[in-house]
Amino acid sequence: MIMVEALVIILLVLAIASCSLQFTLFPLRRIIWGYLVGIGIYIYLMYSRAIEQSYSVFKEILSETPLMTDFVVVQVIEAIGGLLISIFLIRFYYNEPVKRYFQFLVYFPGIIVFPAIFYAESYLFLQVSGMNFQVLAIVMATTFPLFLLAGKWLITNLIPEFDLRLELKFGIHIIQLICAVILSVVLFRLPVKTANLSVSANQLIAMLSIGLLFTVLGVLWYNFRMNKLINKYKNG
Repeated sequence: MIMVEALVIILLVLAIASCSLQFTLFPLRRIIWGYLVGIGIYIYLMYSRAIEQSYSVFKEILSETPLMTDFVVVQVIEAIGGLLISIFLIRFYYNEPVKRYFQFLVYFPGIIVFPAIFYAESYLFLQVSGMNFQVLAIVMATTFPLFLLAGKWLITNLIPEFDLRLELKFGIHIIQLICAVILSVVLFRLPVKTANLSVSANQLIAMLSIGLLFTVLGVLWYNFRMNKLINKYKNG
């Protein structure tokens, strides 16, 4: 159970980090503000559901293998989709042949970020006492979008190069995919809900090796395409 919870939290944190990173890629600022306003409204509207949550409810959710399997499936689809979007945007950035409408995929922040925000809101309600929940929801609906905006500002200043931020996005989705695969391995080893979790070192090494292999292949393919592009410009 502890390992499942840790992997889920890692995936939720990565979803929020990916969302902040995604904002740095938006060419239009007004769309960023639109997303931030929408997130603030989402936080406020969900506070009535968030106050109903408890640690026991979270543990029950983590022990429901079908529900967690659905979560893994959505996470894998989102990670693969994020990888494809990163590739399309990198190709578009370097003026390689690609359908122009793929550039609009940069405005897709992901799906997992919304349960991640809901989890953060629920956790805050469990930690804070002696404060009106509605007031707390308004405070969070105001501060959390600012937190995402601060993350965008920090990433932009630390990595001003657009192409490097795209590579960072690619790397985050690789990590998400690896964590989702490990989580699926752990979940499918649960014969009953109360079974003790145990993952052998060989299985973890195999999963990490597969992830590393795909990463290396991606880097080699990227370098091959970049060298081909550089040679094209030199010869042109």
